[in-house]
Amino acid sequence: MTLEELMGVAAGQDPPFAAWAEFLGTAEGAALTPDERRTLQAIPWPPGREPTVASYHVALASLRTTVPRS
Repeated sequence: MTLEELMGVAAGQDPPFAAWAEFLGTAEGAALTPDERRTLQAIPWPPGREPTVASYHVALASLRTTVPRS
């Protein structure tokens, strides 16, 4: 079973959270790279907890401040 199946979405499909669509409407959300979008789509949010727009901003900031593997 894939992570997407566990989350109830198909591979590459937008997550079913209301905040996702709102986040994509922000300047940062609209400027996501394909890799950033895939990474944010794959976050396994805890059961019974939905991310907020702020959650996506924090996750993206964290992603953008990581060091690439060599």
